[in-house]
Amino acid sequence: MNIVQMHERCDELLDKANAPWFSPEQKDIYLNFAQSDFVENEHKIFEVTERGRESLSTIVKAQTYTNVSTIDLDAINKFMFVIDLSGLFPDKCGSGFVWRTIKAEQLQNIIENQNDPFNKNDDSNPAYIQYHNGTNRLIEIYSTTSPSNLNLKYLKKPVDVLNDEITPANNVNCELPEFVHEEIVRRAVEMMLGTLQDQLGYQIAQSESNESN
Repeated sequence: MNIVQMHERCDELLDKANAPWFSPEQKDIYLNFAQSDFVENEHKIFEVTERGRESLSTIVKAQTYTNVSTIDLDAINKFMFVIDLSGLFPDKCGSGFVWRTIKAEQLQNIIENQNDPFNKNDDSNPAYIQYHNGTNRLIEIYSTTSPSNLNLKYLKKPVDVLNDEITPANNVNCELPEFVHEEIVRRAVEMMLGTLQDQLGYQIAQSESNESN
């Protein structure tokens, strides 16, 4: 579905629920909420199933680095979640290099690992932690040497959809795969209906409060 069709589908579902009219701007807001919610939930099962992989395939991105042990995640446009981090490290023989997966480590374990000869994070067992230094979100890699090359795969935040009825040339379609558009629309409509129910509940509570006074 393009963004116009997504709006039309929202209208169909809202009409079936006898809901009041929502403006194009309001529908865009809820559609963007819905697709962000969708990504956050699908990320939990990403690569567990084929559907999970495909549902987020269009927002899987890669970034490469050279000779660094720290990555500034806030420097990556629309970064959301790390999927995989790998680096090129010296091999055990010292005669070449080998790609190794850099595993995520819990913050409370990383220092203990350096004092444990069986779990020490070195070039053959690299790890990373993720934290905020007060200014930026960072990845910090623990290994013997800085990897000569790094390959970060991550999920980016999907672009915000937009239905500009005055200037349609400005329209922005959902960049997630077509087969998940219906689910995103339904989530958006559920959010809209939930907002109406909250408003109704508030109005009833206010009315009862006024009557009791």
